[in-house]
Amino acid sequence: MPKQNNKSSILLIDDSELSRESLAELLRQEDFEVRTAEGPEKTYQELKAGFSPTFIFADREFPDQMIEDRALIELKRLAPESLVIVFTRKTELSWQDRYAIQAGGAVRILDKKAMGKKRIAEIKTLTQEIGELFELRSALRRATE
Repeated sequence: MPKQNNKSSILLIDDSELSRESLAELLRQEDFEVRTAEGPEKTYQELKAGFSPTFIFADREFPDQMIEDRALIELKRLAPESLVIVFTRKTELSWQDRYAIQAGGAVRILDKKAMGKKRIAEIKTLTQEIGELFELRSALRRATE
């Protein structure tokens, strides 16, 4: 699991500057290293430049460039060790949307409207738990090779 400076690192992708910077600040207050991108081009630049975040938080509601399964697959290709969490403002997702997001490699879907301090604390716990599970899985794979 990649970490920069012994902190869990996050690449936060959101086209809304206000949402992106507000969420980034809340995450930084919880001791995450956070880099931001407003869309796919900046995202791919960050990843191709060698940034290997522990987590990629991707907003699903990009105008005219929705984060779909193929975009998620590209994120996983560029950052295979990173865990992708998709957030959305939709109150309900169809099973087809959920399947496409999960088939694309996302480990979790979060409600963007509930991104207050309480949710950020939950995210911190969630990221720790997910990170521990994936580190355990990696260790098991290495042990069986």
